[in-house]
Amino acid sequence: MNGRTQYCLPCINKDDIKEILFDNVIVTGSDRNRQYGLSSVKLQMFCIEKLLQTKRPFIVEGNFDNEYSTPYFSHLLEKYNYKALQIICQTDFLELCKRCRDRDLSPDRHPGHKEANYNEIEFGIYLKKHNYKMELINCRTIYLDTTNFDTMRIEEMTKEIEIILEQ
Repeated sequence: MNGRTQYCLPCINKDDIKEILFDNVIVTGSDRNRQYGLSSVKLQMFCIEKLLQTKRPFIVEGNFDNEYSTPYFSHLLEKYNYKALQIICQTDFLELCKRCRDRDLSPDRHPGHKEANYNEIEFGIYLKKHNYKMELINCRTIYLDTTNFDTMRIEEMTKEIEIILEQ
């Protein structure tokens, strides 16, 4: 059971938005994937602000770079007097590379996401350049080790989330 079903919360994620763009907007050129990515992030941010205005809980899934996302989210949290919960899912690098490669090769993956010539070295360099833990004020952070799904502390995390939602 995930947060979408356990808590009946709306969830916004970049990939769902990107797939709508893939299917409905034609972008050509070598930076095609980058353009889809930028557009989906802008739409995701638009939706996030609209949901913040409701003062209701919701889920945002994504890899938000601290350098760019922290100022934006900090402004919104202050503007709408909203408390956030950040869950950082972590795994070791080789497992992350395997999951990304498996996801890209999955027949269930939307064809627009498929990256040609997946390269673990380039992926590692990309990850080293980014910090995906946002430094937000008025935000709790939970770290979840997802290396081994059988040993994840889901019950403990669920209790933490319930306490936070009740506050």
